[in-house]
Amino acid sequence: MAQFSRQHRTSIVCLCVFGRYVRFIRIDRSGAVVSEATNYVENPRILAEFFWRYSHLSSVERGFDPTVVPASVEEREFLARAVTQYLRTVGEHTARYHPGLEPTLARDYPTYKVTVSNWDTGEDSHYLIQKPCSESKYLLGRATRGYIAIALDNTTQYRINSEEELQELPKRLVFLKDYWRKFPTDMQQEADVYEALEGLHVPHLPYVFGGGDV
Repeated sequence: MAQFSRQHRTSIVCLCVFGRYVRFIRIDRSGAVVSEATNYVENPRILAEFFWRYSHLSSVERGFDPTVVPASVEEREFLARAVTQYLRTVGEHTARYHPGLEPTLARDYPTYKVTVSNWDTGEDSHYLIQKPCSESKYLLGRATRGYIAIALDNTTQYRINSEEELQELPKRLVFLKDYWRKFPTDMQQEADVYEALEGLHVPHLPYVFGGGDV
């Protein structure tokens, strides 16, 4: 469960060794596929072949999400400065406190750069995230996670050269919702629901920058 929590995985392959026997297990958010127990003492080739084959797999084939990559040190510091600056302005003007802000700064969590392909435009958007401010504790299901993220674009400069630029930095912060949806799906996409509600002039809706698959 910790791997799914701290990493962005489509699946995980693991071994369960008990005495002379081993089982091979593939786990994703829909469940697990478990092999028959095999006596690896009598048949040691099976373990050797497994590790040989696994060592030749790409990161995607090993279950890592290719649309989420480790952020650079510069990007990690950029996100931290934005969140820290926002916390300094809480209580001033319209800045509101959000309980997920401090966890975003947790130093024991890796920072990632996420690429989202927007359904409506087909263009990619990029965000920096760190520790989720909310997440499901269950292995199976939609595994919804919420992040305080910072939006990036082609003009993003990670170096802050003035106090004015620092003051503007928190405006890039957004809320990013990550979850596993049904596939194949006959459900309307969540971003489309917000768009429809906005078209009906429903008040107090969050502004949606976009939505898509990662």
